[in-house]
Amino acid sequence: MLGQLAKAQTKLSACGIDLLNVAHAIGRNAVATFKQELVNSLVQDNLLHDLEQLRTALAPTSLSADLRLLPEATLNWLCRHLDLSQHLQPGQEIEVPAERLRQYDLEGPPPDAAKSLVKLQVLAPGWKHQGQIVIRPRVNVAAPRPPEATG
Repeated sequence: MLGQLAKAQTKLSACGIDLLNVAHAIGRNAVATFKQELVNSLVQDNLLHDLEQLRTALAPTSLSADLRLLPEATLNWLCRHLDLSQHLQPGQEIEVPAERLRQYDLEGPPPDAAKSLVKLQVLAPGWKHQGQIVIRPRVNVAAPRPPEATG
């Protein structure tokens, strides 16, 4: 009789542990789904771009530091808690193979079709979520630099 009771208690404990593991998995999935929905909303509502523009616009103003730093703090919080990261920096120049141009939002005239490498200038950063691009960087074809005079 005690042997059967011990077996039943062991089985009940194992079932309890299994149930707890299922509950934890449901909780983790719910949090992941909620975070994904938040990221989707940030992207669809263009809020990451708007916060970036606000940060740039407030930087040179005479507003208090607390107000000027609010967009930066918000972007940092979103990056930390939603696994977001900025992709490329405004003003940055990059050289990419022509076949990879579709990974960027190209403004202005397209590059010379004969070139295999294209030099781009980043106008606005892109954004990544968990390493995947969710907002493509906005770029234009970089103006060629004038040749340096030799003398």
